Amino acid sequence: LLFQRRMLHPLRALQQSTIRLARGELDQPVQSLRQDEIGTLALGLDKMRTELGTLIAERDSRNASLKQELAERLRAEEALRFSQAKFAAIFDASPVAMKAAFKVLAMVDPGRGGRRIAVLGDMYELGADAARMHKELAMPLEAAGVQLVYTSGPLMKNLYDALPQDKKGGHVDDTTELAKIVPDVLRPGDVVMVKGSRGPGEKPRMQLVVEALRALPGKIKQKGLMG
Repeated sequence: LLFQRRMLHPLRALQQSTIRLARGELDQPVQSLRQDEIGTLALGLDKMRTELGTLIAERDSRNASLKQELAERLRAEEALRFSQAKFAAIFDASPVAMKAAFKVLAMVDPGRGGRRIAVLGDMYELGADAARMHKELAMPLEAAGVQLVYTSGPLMKNLYDALPQDKKGGHVDDTTELAKIVPDVLRPGDVVMVKGSRGPGEKPRMQLVVEALRALPGKIKQKGLMG
C-alpha cells in the first residue's frame, strides 16, 4: 500500500501538470524530487514546457512585428493612393493638360458653320500663381482657333476677363448654370471641349455639363417629334 502511494502520488502530479500544459498554462514548472523514471519524465515535461513557452513567445513577437509591418504598409498604401489621387486631380486640369487639350481641339475641324467651343472650369492646386496661370490660357486658346469660351468658377474669371470680347460666351459661378446655358447656344457643326478640375463631391464638377451635352440629341429628337 505504501508503495502504491509512493507511485500514484507523483503520477497524479504529472497527470495534473500534463493537463495544465495541454491548456497552455506554462507558468508553473513541472517539479519532481525523484531520481527514477518518474523524475526523468517530469524533467522532460518541464523542458518541453520551457521550450514551448519560448516558441510561443517567439511566435507572439513575430505576430506583433507582422501586425506593425502590415499597419505601416497600409499607411504607406493609403498615402500612395492619396498622392495618386492628388496628382491625377492636378494633372486632369493643370495648365499643361489644358494646353494639350486645346491642341487636340485645334486638330478637330468643325462642320460647316460650326465653331470650336471651350467650356472650362477652375484648375485647383496651383498655389499663389493660380490667377496668373488661368489668365495665361487666353493665348493658347487663341492659337488653337477656339472661337467661343464659357467658364465657371472664381479662378476661371481671370481667363474670361483676359479674352477678346468676341470670344466671350459667358461666365458663371458654378457648373450648374453652365449645364443650362451651353446646350442652348450650340448649333450644327460645333465642336465642344469640356475641362476642369474634378472638385469635391461624388462626380466631377464638369460632369454636369457633359451630361447636359450628351442629353442634347435626345431632346432635339423629341422636339422634332413634337413639332
